[in-house]
Amino acid sequence: MISVDKLRSLKTEDVANLLRVGPVNFVVAEAGLPLRWIDSTDCYAFWKREVKGHLAEPDQKCTLDSFPDGGYFYFAAEWRTKEKLPTIVVERHH
Repeated sequence: MISVDKLRSLKTEDVANLLRVGPVNFVVAEAGLPLRWIDSTDCYAFWKREVKGHLAEPDQKCTLDSFPDGGYFYFAAEWRTKEKLPTIVVERHH
């Protein structure tokens, strides 16, 4: 069993600031699917390619049409785990 604590919801700027400090662990949470861990060596490419353009601000009222491709968006939160790197959980909504 993994012990985790949610620290805070993240804005785009918060994620970018964490990435400026160094690599992070991204975890994709999507209803009905197992958690998908993104290798920290791919975190920058994953951020640019997948998350950055689809990240909703915390408490933002979202519609799929508000984001590129209109198919999905993410909410992000920083979680504390036993890992040395920061862990960012991105919840995919579609």
